[in-house]
Amino acid sequence: MTGGKRNDHASTMKKMARTRGSGRLAAGILAAAMAASLVGQASCTAALRKSDAAALSDMVGHWAPLGWDDGVDPCMWPGIECGKATEGMIVPAEVSYIKSISLSNVCPNAEAMGLSCVIPDSFGTLEGLETAYLAGNGFVGHLPGTLGGLKSLKWLYLNANRLTGEIPPSIGKLSALEKLYLNSNHLSGEIPEELGDVKMLHHLELQQNELFGEIPKELGLLTELVQMDLSENRLTGEIPGELGNLKELHRLDLHNNMLTGSIPARLLDVKMQALMRINLENNKLTGHVPYGICHMLRLIVIKLREGNDLEGDVVECEAPHGFHGRDHENRRHCLEQMRDFCVKLPPFGLHDEL
Repeated sequence: MTGGKRNDHASTMKKMARTRGSGRLAAGILAAAMAASLVGQASCTAALRKSDAAALSDMVGHWAPLGWDDGVDPCMWPGIECGKATEGMIVPAEVSYIKSISLSNVCPNAEAMGLSCVIPDSFGTLEGLETAYLAGNGFVGHLPGTLGGLKSLKWLYLNANRLTGEIPPSIGKLSALEKLYLNSNHLSGEIPEELGDVKMLHHLELQQNELFGEIPKELGLLTELVQMDLSENRLTGEIPGELGNLKELHRLDLHNNMLTGSIPARLLDVKMQALMRINLENNKLTGHVPYGICHMLRLIVIKLREGNDLEGDVVECEAPHGFHGRDHENRRHCLEQMRDFCVKLPPFGLHDEL
């Protein structure tokens, strides 16, 4: 090739590198190169599990996170923590695996390169993954049906993204899951009844989506649940009485849905002593407030009246002292509001404990 032709060729290549198509090509080439090289690069002397290396390669191809560079030990990448297999684990000894991923705001850069910023199916092959902090990235597309393969996952934060589609039923296979944050997306469809199989779940946050249908009664099987927020969706039907089985529940928020019927007596009952905050506003609820609320002495927030059609007196309290270490003052205020409500009830002695 002559000198002039070489210069013309170099100029053309520079122009191509500025296009989005070249961004996709570059990411694809980088991902392919990583797939071949990551297996032999792991923390200390252990090789990275092959399927984990392949999953990382797919993430690079879709997300292009800054600092995830070929030729560098992936266990040293920003937001990646690795573990080393021990005897009896799901991966062979002397093999490293991805234990934790923490990333934020990756999609603006990825989309500028012409990438699709979706969560790849291979994400579900990270069998040793325990924590995934992936809130606020801007991910699009559906939750992969392969999520059920994350056998070790304890915490999943995918809130504040742009995810669409349904919550896959395979999520019921996450037997170790303790925290599930899918709020502030555009998820639709029904809440899968399989969620009731995730018996270790402590926090269930599905608010600010487009979920519809009834609240599955199977959620009443989540007896370790401390927080449940299903607010700001399109849920219909009655509140299942099975939620009264959640004796560890501290906070229940179902406001801004289209729920009908009465408030189940089991939900506001002496057995629900852990409950501190309940918000059922802006539904279509009818009937009376259950008298059992007069035995619930830890409440600091009760929001029932607004947007409903409840009969008779309705007790309300809204934590006037704020939420920063002021539970004692808020509880005392709430007890005063409850006393005014409960002394008006028929003389069954329901106000004696106040």
